[in-house]
Amino acid sequence: MPIKWKEENYVRIYQLALEGHNGKSIAELLGVKYATYMIWRKKYPAIKKVIKEAKSSKSCKSRNEVEKFHEAYYQQLRPELRELWEEINACEQETNGIQRIEAIFEGRGDHVRQHLFLYALTAYNFNMNKACRSVGISHHTLNRWIEEDHRFPELLDDIHWYKKNYYENALIGLVQSGDTAAILFVNKTINRDRGYGEKVDVNVKGRIDHAHVHVNVDELDLPLETRKQILQAMREKETVVESNGQKLIESKV
Repeated sequence: MPIKWKEENYVRIYQLALEGHNGKSIAELLGVKYATYMIWRKKYPAIKKVIKEAKSSKSCKSRNEVEKFHEAYYQQLRPELRELWEEINACEQETNGIQRIEAIFEGRGDHVRQHLFLYALTAYNFNMNKACRSVGISHHTLNRWIEEDHRFPELLDDIHWYKKNYYENALIGLVQSGDTAAILFVNKTINRDRGYGEKVDVNVKGRIDHAHVHVNVDELDLPLETRKQILQAMREKETVVESNGQKLIESKV
């Protein structure tokens, strides 16, 4: 039995839109199918008004870089592409969703799918598998677009730039929340020059005037795994030297 519309849904939708939720997540949190939510939007125009008011609110300006880009990219889509995206989302709740998606794209060409695929990447937080499924393409088709269509890789690079911003903002958020692992990672990378990196100075005795040459393992042009092995070997060597020195002292006593 379909869920009936309630007047209090206006308040709930406003609150959810204010928090930055999109149509799909609003429907999920209301406990209805996305197709039902879209029917409500058409039947009750006030829904669009409360969503617009929520998006223009100052509280909604705190959304992260990707959410802002997601909305901006949606606004850049032609009206017919927006309608196609809404139809595609409605298909997800149907048993014959794949067939419906293919019917939607029939005769429209790769260009339409490409733009909606790029939008899907932002909508699904850069989940490549979900984005591919949403527009009904395989990884083989995606690779063909990258190799054969010179325009598509350029568009994909723009998306990847925002993806990097997304991960960076997520990391900053973890640091701000006091996540220990994130704090250690940031200090070992960004603050490496302040002594937080794992560095070992190896003293190698030279042949000229018996001088000492100081070599920093991290500055060697070697793979990371090789540097780790050198680091471990040096630590083991230091342990042996300290152990032998202790034995020598004990024997003298």
